[in-house]
Amino acid sequence: MAGILLESGVVLVPLACAALYVIVMSNVLLTVFGLAAVVGAGAVYRLRYHYSSGARTDLVATSKQPNDRGRKQTKEADVLDRENEDFREIVQDAQEHCDGDNETIQSSGALLSEATTPDSTKYDMEKHGGALSYDHRCFYIDGRATWVLATDFDYWRLPIALSAESENAKLAAGIADAARDTWKRALLQLKTLGFNAVRIRFHWGFHSPSKGKYDFTGSRDVGSLLALCEELNILVIACVGPFIGSDVQGGGYPFWLIQRDHIRLRHLWRSAIKLWDDRFAAAEAEWFDKIISILTKHEVVTKNAHGRGCVVVVQLENHLGAHGMLGLPLALHDETRLLAHMARERVLR
Repeated sequence: MAGILLESGVVLVPLACAALYVIVMSNVLLTVFGLAAVVGAGAVYRLRYHYSSGARTDLVATSKQPNDRGRKQTKEADVLDRENEDFREIVQDAQEHCDGDNETIQSSGALLSEATTPDSTKYDMEKHGGALSYDHRCFYIDGRATWVLATDFDYWRLPIALSAESENAKLAAGIADAARDTWKRALLQLKTLGFNAVRIRFHWGFHSPSKGKYDFTGSRDVGSLLALCEELNILVIACVGPFIGSDVQGGGYPFWLIQRDHIRLRHLWRSAIKLWDDRFAAAEAEWFDKIISILTKHEVVTKNAHGRGCVVVVQLENHLGAHGMLGLPLALHDETRLLAHMARERVLR
């Protein structure tokens, strides 16, 4: 807190002096002083935001090619050592602040303890390029040029005729059939309009009514939905969240998570200011464990009963690439790296 007050003082004091100077005397010096205060304020807030997650610019390996090969290898080794040390501190902090989530936070911390670089999350073109490759023009699936024309398909918005509350086994089977018929009808309508792909936003809250409980049956059977897309030869852009959009109630988060006031959703401390939250990262890992284990069976590089899978692209989070006030990115360095690492650890290509 003292650090925050000090930083705020560094910004606010020059601005207050500038305002006072306006009242007392107005000349060219005022303009210079005011501009300097604004530039200083922007610089302080940029630094404060960047270091709020404990991230450093040297944590991610770059693609620069130094002339001295031996010096480059030594430098890369030093970077990875520093990175692992920082991640071990994150893991330790997670274990100290666990709230009945020891096992989940520990598994999340295990991911953080490994080095994550752009190369470690890059698509393996050499291994999977025969099934799926791409260039600046289009995708190539089994060597065939494929242009993706997609629209959103929110399965959780479509009403199903039967109630999902019954415990009757026959009725439960009827719910699954009714959901499949509803999805098929909607997907065929989209295909008739000329779309060959859909973006499916997987709703965490729709599948998790309470902490630790998940439902992927009946109208929530996303495995059946993906199999249907394969049957209809429709590609899928899988948006796994956990935040899937501001047009969705709670952003797609389950209510049990929103109600836990000690958790900072999306690591948000105040509006547009983020501070890393280990408990939230652990909750994200739990959701990724569930949903990505289903998606891996339907990747386009995987052969199954319908030929190939349908999932061609996976979207992590939503609008993390956007920028807020003073041009600050909305994503923390560790935030994007953890999401990418969790997706890779669950065997997504």
